[in-house]
Amino acid sequence: MALKRQKARLRVLVCVAGTWALPVLAANILPSIEILPDQSNLANTCTGNPFDLNVYVFSNAQTSAEVKLTAPSAGILEQFTDPVGTNLTNGFNGVFPNYAILAFTPVPPNTPVTIQITTYRGSNLTGGSSYTSTLVYDCTTGRILSLAPTPGIPTLGEAALWTLSALLSLAAWATLRRRQSRRPHQATQRPG
Repeated sequence: MALKRQKARLRVLVCVAGTWALPVLAANILPSIEILPDQSNLANTCTGNPFDLNVYVFSNAQTSAEVKLTAPSAGILEQFTDPVGTNLTNGFNGVFPNYAILAFTPVPPNTPVTIQITTYRGSNLTGGSSYTSTLVYDCTTGRILSLAPTPGIPTLGEAALWTLSALLSLAAWATLRRRQSRRPHQATQRPG
């Protein structure tokens, strides 16, 4: 019975420590707009027609973003300020599949187009930049050529790793101690 309680306590402690796990995504940076790797509207955009991007938005009422589209042979195709905080006044934290890219200067087929979204802490690109996400894609096929920063793998922060390590060490010590204290009792209880 006591061993079951020990295991239950350990599970609770591990679960609590696990809640300190922080993904290395834009979701940890306020404010931020991160271009996600799952994109379905990039193909056949060489004509410059507007389209939607799939992004992760973590914003507040003051957030703004500079959106810039460029191509190697043409330079800047379009550049605009997105008043994210005005559009999402209560803030937003989640996937936003309809992030509008405005019409831009047409480019030849198979041109690599770069979309760069730089998020700012204040309205009208003030307060300093907090996050930049860049996507390069083939405007004919829609194939993503590069994406930076790439979405990270969820990891534990340093404090959570130390806590988890200490908890696991404590649990191992308690388990070993429990086993050692049972051995003499079990040996005397066995019929000879």
